[in-house]
Amino acid sequence: MKRFIKKFLLFCVPFVLALGFFFAFEIYDYWCLKGDCAYLSRGIHSLREVELTKPDKIILGDSRMANFNTDYIKEISGEDWCMMAYGGATLNESIEQFWYAVEHTELKEVVFGVNFYTMNDNHLAADRFPAAKEIAEHPLKYVMNFRYWMDAVYRFKNNISNAIYDATGWEAFYVFVDDPSSLEQDVRPPEEVNEEGYRVDLFNYSALIYNQCLEYKGSVEYLFRLQEIVDYCDSNDIQITFVIPASNRTLWDKVIYPLGLDFYIDIYKDNLKSMADVIDMEFYNDYAKNDDYFLDGFHFVLEEKLHLARIVFADEECEYAMRTTKEEYLAMKEAGETFTVALEPAAEPDAGQEAAE
Repeated sequence: MKRFIKKFLLFCVPFVLALGFFFAFEIYDYWCLKGDCAYLSRGIHSLREVELTKPDKIILGDSRMANFNTDYIKEISGEDWCMMAYGGATLNESIEQFWYAVEHTELKEVVFGVNFYTMNDNHLAADRFPAAKEIAEHPLKYVMNFRYWMDAVYRFKNNISNAIYDATGWEAFYVFVDDPSSLEQDVRPPEEVNEEGYRVDLFNYSALIYNQCLEYKGSVEYLFRLQEIVDYCDSNDIQITFVIPASNRTLWDKVIYPLGLDFYIDIYKDNLKSMADVIDMEFYNDYAKNDDYFLDGFHFVLEEKLHLARIVFADEECEYAMRTTKEEYLAMKEAGETFTVALEPAAEPDAGQEAAE
């Protein structure tokens, strides 16, 4: 019997070592013990975090919300927030994440990022949430999935390469691991300007977004589903705030105005402000025109990410951020004091459309 046990234990050693390797280098921090979840792995990790740590404050949205650093948020607010936002998240997926959180924890506060791009009805078909939920709720399926083992191998390889770089300084071994939420990555945009006065990278980015918005249609279904969330929050004493980040001027000049998206923006902003608290920065104003704030048309440089975090989570005042409660906005509407998106004149739409095309 002892011989059998000894042979069995020896037989298990390779499997135990393999599982140890997987636990050490898997990129999703699936068991929420390492604190090293990869930036692009939050779709699954956030569901596990909600299930295991039971947070009472969550952040939802796409990459513009995901780029906030939760350690910095805790530093300025004194509160722990669970980051459920992730890069490329559709509004459809963020809504599903909210209801998942409701099932697994008792929420007190929700910050929900939205913008004209995610309010597109064409994004309704995109829904990776069921697949993420399946993996989050079945650890064995996670461990048995070859894809996640390969992710662990790539992380191990990158760690070894960067360790060699740190020891030798050889540039050939350096592997840049992108994490826009990191406080240590201060990426600077290029400064080249084209003949129209637009930064070249922003101009090219606007052409990309223009093509993706050609079939744009404002989603009524999203508004109904967001109203359901607000109604639930109101009934369960949960504070919900919608955050609408700024977009760079090139998107206004080359995408929003040429495609008439300001019409849809006015509609969805009016609906959101009529149902809940909103922090709104989506205006064509001096902030949108300051290219130094933007890494690309939607995303911000490090100091502005920190600035926006203070606006949202530490109530820092900013002349470009319009804060309204539901009651305040309805009173403004009653008094005829509502605002459109264009606070200042935009470039001629025809020129913008031609350039984007």
